[in-house]
Amino acid sequence: MKEWLKIATEKKVVQRACIYSMVVGTILTIINHGPNIIHGRFESEAWIQILLTVMVPYFVTTTSSVSALRGLNSKLDVEGFCDPSVVEVLKEQVLEIRSFPEQNPNPVLKVSSQGKLVYANQSSIGILNTWGNKIDDILNDSIQPHIQKALQTNEIQEVDLNIGVKYFSFRIVAAQKSTYAHIYATDITAAKFISKFPEQNPNPVLKTTPDGKLLYSNGASLSLIKEWNINVGDHIPGKLWKEINTHLCSKAENTLEINIGKKNFSLKVVYVEEFDFVNIYGTDISAEKVIKKFPEQNPNPVLKVTRDGKLIYANEASRYITRAWRVNEGNSLPEEISFYINKTQNIEDLGPIEIPVANHHYRFSFVEVSEFDFINIYGTDITDSRKLEIANRENERLLLNILPVKIAERLKNGEGVIADKFENASVLFADIVGFTELSSRMQPTDLLNLLNRVFSEFDKLTEKYQMEKIKTIGDAYMVVGGISDFPNNHIEEMANMALEMSVVISKINDDANVPLSLRIGLHAGPVVAGVIGLKKFIYDVWGDTVNTASRMESHSETGKIQVTSFFYNTLCEKYNFQDRGEIDIKGKGLMKTYFLLNQKPEEN
Repeated sequence: MKEWLKIATEKKVVQRACIYSMVVGTILTIINHGPNIIHGRFESEAWIQILLTVMVPYFVTTTSSVSALRGLNSKLDVEGFCDPSVVEVLKEQVLEIRSFPEQNPNPVLKVSSQGKLVYANQSSIGILNTWGNKIDDILNDSIQPHIQKALQTNEIQEVDLNIGVKYFSFRIVAAQKSTYAHIYATDITAAKFISKFPEQNPNPVLKTTPDGKLLYSNGASLSLIKEWNINVGDHIPGKLWKEINTHLCSKAENTLEINIGKKNFSLKVVYVEEFDFVNIYGTDISAEKVIKKFPEQNPNPVLKVTRDGKLIYANEASRYITRAWRVNEGNSLPEEISFYINKTQNIEDLGPIEIPVANHHYRFSFVEVSEFDFINIYGTDITDSRKLEIANRENERLLLNILPVKIAERLKNGEGVIADKFENASVLFADIVGFTELSSRMQPTDLLNLLNRVFSEFDKLTEKYQMEKIKTIGDAYMVVGGISDFPNNHIEEMANMALEMSVVISKINDDANVPLSLRIGLHAGPVVAGVIGLKKFIYDVWGDTVNTASRMESHSETGKIQVTSFFYNTLCEKYNFQDRGEIDIKGKGLMKTYFLLNQKPEEN
């Protein structure tokens, strides 16, 4: 109750409740008592009814706001934000979304007890197009069992589903005596990709504080952790840590070799200054140590060859290689190996080489045994490691399609909640006019191909003008400039991008013979940008600047680019504008706006 009252008395909650109670209370008072007031038949007892008429919407609005903010506080660790203004922005966003559901940037669906779709906001269009569903359809089979369970048990159901090339987390909430259910979706594609990286390393990886306290260890580190008899939160044994710390302080480029139990490990120690922790990468080199003492016991391929490249001996582990090369003892090795043997008179100067052998990939090391005038070739099958590298590179590529490079790096380095404030950022919202109508006349595949072509062209422009694409919401496209290291003239570049987007949509219209046009809105100012959460998150931008840019788009005209006075004053010397005058902007009141026309020709 104490928490409820604390939130209910917050300034923004009280202001919002007062506005709603005055508006709704006034309307209801006019409806119920208007004639009596006009004709002078107003009785004193009516004041109690009028007071209740005002108080009821105040109480309802306050309850709704408190419920929304308590939900936000339970999900986010508010103390984790270094800037209290970030929290205020987030709270304001929650209240805004609760007041205007259609503006929720995440998908929201409503289904009946029979599983029929009765409502979907604009952000849900991508999911529905992939499922091939529309209003009054029975929703996709993959989510139906979870909907029915929520309705039958009246318990919240949560499920992660793969939809096209993306992953979404769905939260299903039954309402109104289980006669329908709300479905709230969150795009968790980025989280899926990021979660694949740490545990895929086949070698030990540990993370510690600068004084040796263990913060993290992957699955491959289990044998080390057991040998040291420690867990996360414990310190690495003192003698070993002293050796590691001495190596770290010397800033040596080479690796550190240590004995752990009956095994030998090579450790690469790296201090990550930005986040004040130490990464330790381990490689088991026990086999290499055994090789030097007991060549016949090597579990990896070992070949003995003469200086002119003839095979003298191959152990059992080499059979795959000798069969692929089609060589027996006394035969010459393939030219690709003989080349390296003959390359130098001092075999010690020759480092390891990596070459494919049939369907495998091997790393070969050469050791000259001068006493017996032959050369040992030691092989290591690195096929799985190469496949892992390829998979990681692909994951990295996909990840960077979702998040800005610096944000992806910060997340992979272990940073949890990311929230950055930018005092000057430019924001663009673009909406494809006529797309919803077109969707009722086109096949789903053709429709998605068309939307993919449009957004792919926009992506190229985003890269060309060095902007950050934030997200697509159905047939809407959002871009932000000024939140990365470049460009410094992002407001001007954003204007150029908006003009070129109009040219692109016209070209697609001509090529595809479709009646599409754009409505674009631009504004610039302070924003908060970041990633919220530890597992399920998206990179987004918040603040009044974002809301104003969105209003510029929604209140613009078809085929026009509407900008604020700030945008106009910044660019009026280089660009031509049309004065639109003052218009009533939802939630903002009267605002003077302009249409961006084109760039002025440069003076000779």
